[in-house]
Amino acid sequence: GGDGSASLAPLEMGEPQTPPQRDTGWIRATELQSSAMEGDEWVGTVATTDPAWTLQVRASTGSEGVIAIAVSAKVDTVQASDAQASALQGSGVQAMSVAFAASENERFVGFGERGNAVNQAGNVLENFVAEGPYQDSEYVFINAVVPPAGVRWRPDTTYFPIPWLLSSRGYGVLLDNDELSYHRIGTGAEAAWAVEVEATDLRLRVFAGPQPADALRRFSAALGRQPDNYTAWFFGPWVQSDRDTRIDEM
Repeated sequence: GGDGSASLAPLEMGEPQTPPQRDTGWIRATELQSSAMEGDEWVGTVATTDPAWTLQVRASTGSEGVIAIAVSAKVDTVQASDAQASALQGSGVQAMSVAFAASENERFVGFGERGNAVNQAGNVLENFVAEGPYQDSEYVFINAVVPPAGVRWRPDTTYFPIPWLLSSRGYGVLLDNDELSYHRIGTGAEAAWAVEVEATDLRLRVFAGPQPADALRRFSAALGRQPDNYTAWFFGPWVQSDRDTRIDEM
């Protein structure tokens, strides 16, 4: 919640980048007010802790074992006066977030190319394309040659983020938003994980198991797979040389 739109937190020397602070606290869902089917889509209206706001939730099935969910914030014109509704509509929404229960010892992998960990339980992950990660001592040089928008001082920094979570419990969740987003894996509450996006609506797809491999199979069927006829070296070892003549020497 809050007025205006949040921006990336400033990069400070010696201080790892952290998610931005919101202008105000979160408005949270409380109970389902109504629901109905619109064709093949389930549509629900959810009350929140602020009577002037509701959440509209839409859920539909696409391919077998995949559910698409979209959540958007709406001003309740019944509870809010015309003037209040107009002011709220103009204020915008800074971010949307949804949380899910997590079990003890549940492991969370995926998230694109990350160098900080394999199991991301207990971490906050930023989904933003940037250079890195680097050693802390290197950022004084990196900041001098890379535009500020391309540097994120975080251990999970990556130039290939994918907002895709795969759980050891046998399900996967893909955030379909392109905007800046964060995964908070057991950091707010040990028994929960959350995904947060700086947008006025939140869109995700849930991929069923029952095993992690089944969820991954459904995910790759939806987004694409490597071709079957790849060449022999495609998944072979690779080397990054320290000088141009190294390959000849080897």
